[in-house]
Amino acid sequence: MRGPRSALRQRGVALVFAAISMVASLAALALAIDIGRLYFERRDLQRVTSLAALDAARIASGCVGPIENPDAAAYNEARASLVRNSGGDSDLTGGGAVTLGRAQTGADGVQNFIPSAPVPSAVQVRLQRELPARLIPSGANAALKLQAVAAAQALPLATLSVGSGLAELSPGLLNQLLERQLGGPLDLSLLSYRGLFNATARIGDISAEANLGTPTEFLSTNVSAADFFGTLANSLSAGADSATRSTLETIAATADASRQVAPGGVLGVPPGLEDAASAAVINVGAVAEAAAQSANGENLIVLPADINIPGVTGPGSVSARLIQTANPVVGSANDGEVASNAQALIQVDLPLLPILGTPARLKLWLQAAQATAQVVEIECARSGQPHPVVHVRARASAARLGIGEFDNINGANPQPRAAPLMSLNVLGIPISVTVSAMTDVGQAEDAELIFRGPFESPQMQRIGSTTGEALAQATGSLARSLRIDVTPVGVMSNPLIRPVLQPLLNTLSATLTPILNQLDDQLLAPALAPLGLTLGGAEITVTSVTGDQPVLFKR
Repeated sequence: MRGPRSALRQRGVALVFAAISMVASLAALALAIDIGRLYFERRDLQRVTSLAALDAARIASGCVGPIENPDAAAYNEARASLVRNSGGDSDLTGGGAVTLGRAQTGADGVQNFIPSAPVPSAVQVRLQRELPARLIPSGANAALKLQAVAAAQALPLATLSVGSGLAELSPGLLNQLLERQLGGPLDLSLLSYRGLFNATARIGDISAEANLGTPTEFLSTNVSAADFFGTLANSLSAGADSATRSTLETIAATADASRQVAPGGVLGVPPGLEDAASAAVINVGAVAEAAAQSANGENLIVLPADINIPGVTGPGSVSARLIQTANPVVGSANDGEVASNAQALIQVDLPLLPILGTPARLKLWLQAAQATAQVVEIECARSGQPHPVVHVRARASAARLGIGEFDNINGANPQPRAAPLMSLNVLGIPISVTVSAMTDVGQAEDAELIFRGPFESPQMQRIGSTTGEALAQATGSLARSLRIDVTPVGVMSNPLIRPVLQPLLNTLSATLTPILNQLDDQLLAPALAPLGLTLGGAEITVTSVTGDQPVLFKR
């Protein structure tokens, strides 16, 4: 039998074990509370960090207006975000806490933050916070702190193009031009070509259809014109007009496989913006025009000019040298990228009906500068403004038109000069008759344009006059400033020759004036439109706005 002392001993042991168990339970509870508090503090710090990154990206992107110093703006907004969302109890971790850069998609499909990008489109924020006080003291390093990192991207991009109004386009000339540029026979209707300008495609879809790797790899890899047009056709959405897809497939099937295009340049995506531009929507017609011009392997394109003007006999020719091709662009308010139409030299050679039995040829030259457009600000959608607003600075440049020819249209700096019109023999003296004139087509003009969303379909605005209006004024001025010279110099002072030659020169002037007055709509305007040229004005189109709200891609 156990005595009273034994029972007391057992109760004492039980109390000891109970006390130990209670201490262990309290320690476990305290540890659970500490872990829970650490978890919630860590989650709250990540929340605050993500909000700071989003707010900083929104400011640095220029969504709330132009900024002179994106780095300082991003840092200040991150600090302000901390005060709003955490009462300021989190600290930016040193000078590298707010960093501007860009997002880049790796081979694994994961987006990473790349600092110091030429055109920053993302902000990375690092925050730290003191560890919460523990219920159970620990010997852990008191310098340890909670840390969190987040990166957000906000790069509003507008897709811009400077177009040529297609109202005066000649289908025959268009097909001949595309054949020269792409190296294959074509028979497109004007309706088919215009359909391209009513269609859109997403750059990311074009890249995916090309199957050449990441968007960056696709945009930086030269491809054949045939493959590019085929990819463009296949990237159209299922709801796209079947005729548009068929037009692109026809172009792809006839294009010379040796003609190459650079997708990045043709689509207007600046280096460093490949990932950001994936969501951008482009105008298919503008891209097709730029691709055809880019693929042209010849420096000079010569096209037949068969026009129906009294006094002109037989087909003449139009020689076009593209100094710079048309360039649509996916641009932000910070990158300085410029959209433009083509810049070209044009030379026209027309055979005339014999004048007093003598054959004659009329030659004209045209210097066409580029019209340009640039995004200067994108106001992103926000409270009170449900859609983005794009501010564009546009410029229409004056062209020069003259009677004569270039001394060497393929030279480094071609200069216009008077051209021989006809050769005569008067009283046994050989005489050469030359004609010259020069006038401006339109005038240089700057304009600030505002495009207001939604951009469910492309929006176009025109500055200056139409090409037809500008040419009509120019050809009339050309006729009034017509100058006729004869060589040898001084032959007109001969009292025997002057009475014979002067009536002929008067007849020449009367014959050339009506021809010049009809060249604008019969020849020049239809020849310029498929080249992507505008004279005296410009048509600026905003096709889409993307990336106008910040998104997290790293946390």
